[in-house]
Formats: sequence, structure tokens, C-alpha cells
Amino acid sequence: MKIFPAIDLYEGKAVRLLKGDYEQMTIYSEQPLAVARDFEAAGADCLHLVDLEGARLGTTPNLTLVTRLAQETSLFTEIGGGIRSMETVKTYIAAGVDRVILGTAAVENETFLREAVAAYGEKIAVGVDIKDGFVAVKGWTETSASTCFVFCDKMKQIGVRTLRVMIWILWPRAAYRPSRTSGRCGRWTCTARSSDAPAISARST
Repeated sequence: MKIFPAIDLYEGKAVRLLKGDYEQMTIYSEQPLAVARDFEAAGADCLHLVDLEGARLGTTPNLTLVTRLAQETSLFTEIGGGIRSMETVKTYIAAGVDRVILGTAAVENETFLREAVAAYGEKIAVGVDIKDGFVAVKGWTETSASTCFVFCDKMKQIGVRTLRVMIWILWPRAAYRPSRTSGRCGRWTCTARSSDAPAISARST
């Protein structure tokens, strides 16, 4: 098992959103590169990045920082967040990122997904956000018609080599929140087995 420490990026800072709300943002560090180096010093060999600005805008506003994170550490680096075009995929790969994660675009634009997989193979992963057994999109605000098992089988047929699985859990006396450490982890395991693809998960600090 590999552990992927994660950094969510916004305006060049390491942040975290409360329940995905941009108005409830906590800044953990103004030096994400230093955070990544701390992960590296602690023994990590992988890094999961989410560009929260990119998720909003569909652009690469933190590209300079992402490039430094990929090139100035020895960490295997993957990134997700608003990746909706081949140009963005190409930009991240050229910057030294090892793997690009497609989310909503993988669900809604199969032509783009197939093109990305054909061009970059195992450098393309797909994020599978599971809510009540179905694949969620657009930051958990909508649920697609695809069940997790059917979707993961389809990803295998397309040639996707890696899935990033996240499950939406209802906690007592709390709003829905994503979690990877609950009784529903059996669904996560079955999803991985059903697709025969490695399933990865990363949690932000």
C-alpha cells in the first residue's frame, strides 16, 4: 500500500475547504513546496495535488508552483482539479507531473478521456467519486446515472490504468462528507477488484 500525502492549492497556498465550501477555507501554509519537502523528509515518495482554482476555472493558475513541486522534489506527483482539455493535460505532463487525474470530464466527455488515455497511457488516472453507489460529478453536487461498478468496468475497457476512489459518507449529526475510513470501505475494495485497476486514495492535511 502506498500513502499519498496531499496538498490542495489555492492562490499559491496549501489550503483545505470545509465541506467543499470556498468561503470556508483554511490556509495551512503559504509555502506548499516546503510542505512537500517535509513530506519527502518524513519518508513519503508520492504526492497528490488538487488545484482548487483550476477546479473552479478550468485553467492552470498554479502551474508555476506545480512545476516546482514536480521538479524540485523526488516525489511521484499527481494532480487533479478542473482538467478538461488535452491542452491542460499536455501542460501538466510537460511540467513534470507524473500522473493527471480526470474527474467530471472523464464522466461527461468520453471522447476526451479516450484521447488522453491513447496519448499518455498510465499517466492518466480517473477520479471515481461514489455517492450512494453512483458516480458523483461537479464537486459532489450532482450524481450521474452510472453506478460505480459499471463505470469502473467501462474505465477498464477504455484502458484507464489507475482509479482514484472516494466515497461519500453520512456521519451522525453532521453533513455529508467524503471519507475513506468507514464501514463502506468494502465498496471501495469491490470497486478496485471489479475494475482490475489499481485504486488509490489521498487525503489532504
